[in-house]
Amino acid sequence: MNESYWQKTSQHPCFKQLNKDIKTDILIIGGGLSGISCAYQLKETDKQITVVEKDLLGCHTSGCTTAKITLLQDLIYQKLVKHYNIETAYLYY
Repeated sequence: MNESYWQKTSQHPCFKQLNKDIKTDILIIGGGLSGISCAYQLKETDKQITVVEKDLLGCHTSGCTTAKITLLQDLIYQKLVKHYNIETAYLYY
């Protein structure tokens, strides 16, 4: 498999392996784009947040993407439905 630009150029921080039971308020399983984004959004709460990852952060699915987050995707679907139909929007999805 080809290695993405992000995988080639990123420096991954190293963390100690979790080898004991811990108490946490929120457990996020997976340190990809979604997991890290979720933890980031929750960091201002008074909850203890723990992210666990079996390998390197951002290494698997997120590491093979362009690491782009978009909030405008919904607009594309609206335009497809308006100009074509719901089935075309679903095919695009």
